[in-house]
Amino acid sequence: MKNVMNFMYYVFEDIILKRVSMMAKGECSVHKVAGVLVWVGAINWGLVGFFQWNLVHSLLGNVSNGTLENIVYMLVGLSAIAMLFCGKCKQCKM
Repeated sequence: MKNVMNFMYYVFEDIILKRVSMMAKGECSVHKVAGVLVWVGAINWGLVGFFQWNLVHSLLGNVSNGTLENIVYMLVGLSAIAMLFCGKCKQCKM
């Protein structure tokens, strides 16, 4: 479990924080939020696939009978759709 936590710290520090700082350079706020949520979903699925450990469920599973967990999954899914099918908006400079 300690190795998983070290891996999560590395992922958060090196990948997510760099992604957020890169996004601040030209994307609109909608694309920034969607990008972070897509990363959260990708990391969660990676943890499920490699370690059979669901981070979102571990953090939010017992809160309000899993309703908050389902909301996070819905937001991640909508963000992925937005990132796939929405072209660049007028506010994005990339």
